[in-house]
Amino acid sequence: MWPEVHRAISKQEAQVVLTALQRAGTGIANSEIETKIPSLVVLAYCPCGCGSVSFDVSRDRRYGLIADGYAVTDDGTNVGVIVWGDAETISGLEIYRADEDDPKLPMPQSVRRS
Repeated sequence: MWPEVHRAISKQEAQVVLTALQRAGTGIANSEIETKIPSLVVLAYCPCGCGSVSFDVSRDRRYGLIADGYAVTDDGTNVGVIVWGDAETISGLEIYRADEDDPKLPMPQSVRRS
């Protein structure tokens, strides 16, 4: 189970989500979804330090992949970037290992389509 927090989305998290939607979006999210990014609230985070977070949204809906890409961290580690949600909602940011190193939040400008 992920530890719970209730905090505003960080600037870097917001930039990664925005860049992923712009560069690696699946076409599911509507164009207005980007305006909701600054008001996202992080509900929980992955304790491994990878940078994955879950946002405070309704859990009564089904969410899927709305962006799927790759990026590079500031130390050169390749990571996968997935934004979860639906046409109107962003429900999570997942950062996963693409190399053998432990993942962490990537540099937003490095996000590209997978």
